[in-house]
Amino acid sequence: MHNSETSSSPPQIPGKASSPFNGQELFERLNSTLKNIDISHSINKRTDLFARRMGRRPRILLCEAISPHSEGLNNLVPTAFSQWGFDVDIHPGGISHEQTARAAIENDVHVVMLPFSCARFEPSVTQLANAVATESCGNILTVAWKPSVAEVEIKCQDDGFSQILSVDHDIFSGLSRLLERLEERKQSQLDLNEYLEGVIAGNRTTIAKAITLMEDTRPGHQQTADRLIEKLLPLSGNALRIGISGVPGAGKSTFIESFGMMLADKGHRVAVLAVDPSSSKTGGSVLGDKTRMKRLSGHPNAFIRPTASGGILGGIAKKTKESMVICEAAGFEIMLVETVGIGQSESHVASMVDFFLVLMITGAGDELQGIKKGILELADAIVINKADGDNIERARKAKKIYESSLSIVTPESPAWKVPVLTCSSKNMDGIVDIWQTISNYRSSMEASGEFSQKRSRQSVNWMWALVEEGLKERFYKRSEVKVRKMTNAVKEGRMSPTDAALELLDYDSPCSGCNRITTRNRAEKLPGSSNFRRL
Repeated sequence: MHNSETSSSPPQIPGKASSPFNGQELFERLNSTLKNIDISHSINKRTDLFARRMGRRPRILLCEAISPHSEGLNNLVPTAFSQWGFDVDIHPGGISHEQTARAAIENDVHVVMLPFSCARFEPSVTQLANAVATESCGNILTVAWKPSVAEVEIKCQDDGFSQILSVDHDIFSGLSRLLERLEERKQSQLDLNEYLEGVIAGNRTTIAKAITLMEDTRPGHQQTADRLIEKLLPLSGNALRIGISGVPGAGKSTFIESFGMMLADKGHRVAVLAVDPSSSKTGGSVLGDKTRMKRLSGHPNAFIRPTASGGILGGIAKKTKESMVICEAAGFEIMLVETVGIGQSESHVASMVDFFLVLMITGAGDELQGIKKGILELADAIVINKADGDNIERARKAKKIYESSLSIVTPESPAWKVPVLTCSSKNMDGIVDIWQTISNYRSSMEASGEFSQKRSRQSVNWMWALVEEGLKERFYKRSEVKVRKMTNAVKEGRMSPTDAALELLDYDSPCSGCNRITTRNRAEKLPGSSNFRRL
């Protein structure tokens, strides 16, 4: 790796070439590779193995190509890697080297991946690779991907890249080599005191690694994570926690950037935890929130960490609460938690924040159906976004509909009437009013004593969430062999799902030897029966 001075000019990807960049040809080649079921299955198995060994999925920061006809390619590449089981952060092209390196560090990625044309790299691209290597102290690899092995002379050392990856039929062997290198390297692990000192000092690299530690599934790392949270907990709790959810297309990321920029410009330190859904089939995810927050991601008072949900319901990730503690201990005053999206399970995020804001838009169908009663009961404010241009009058009408709906909902607190506001994230209209509303809410809740009561309930909810998580993990560890046997029995039709479930629950019970549930009386002990033995 070169250690030359980095440049602040945007990387030109790909650069001028004697062989012109053919985005359409590369799109078709990658699309064909992606449709190859055998290749995709093999890569999925390899990324699953990596996740088991390393405690998390391989995570890449994918820089978009800047060239004519690259739009389809920029959409397909992250889709391909997420379907192969990677967590993919998308980074827009034309961003300075320093911002790219900062994004890689804050997201704590394994690899920064760049596209290039069928020719030598431009110097600015090499400078970008060097910037990432310098800022991460060599812990993050820089990889360039290209159409095929035969088309480009490989010069990794000269161009400052760790590896060249082809996206043709040889993609599996190339990714396997990359994952092997990452497993051998094992990104440097800090000790407990280093984590503590770095987080308290507000060091972005340490904050990012601490959040990764929380997400790590390896037992040894989980123990360190538990000790770290125990040490940081007394230093947390001073930030205002705001949860933000909304219907698809409501503009959550755009709103958060406008809202966050307003707060950051006022001198507030703002941390954003953005949760994106993981694939239920491959486990991979596309983490695009930072791409939609280009201005905020470069603000010195802001820290943004996109996280995959990992299949967790409730609009949050598995360790969102712990990540909040880390950011609060690091001195961030305002926590913005962006959920996966509105649904019937948003209660999780509502139970861990001080203020739950729900974004809506007009024209998304019947407004009374656009937001469910359960969410109405959870919201502390409803904001109709995109109230600009020809949509202003429709936004006003929608506001009246929601206000009418809220009039029949019993408020959670007698000290607070849930308001309905309108705003335009694009034009910054109404953003200051929303912040004033949140400030008024906090003042009212603190005056009535309900703010501290809500915080106490959050702690209890966190405790029970940890209990449920621990019980589930303990069950699978103790019953691993039995689970496989019961699963096969159900698959082969030798046992009903009901009998298998009850057998597993009885098997894991402390008194399984003294009070077996027999097949004859299982029917009367099904869930819902007063005689069902809860384990």
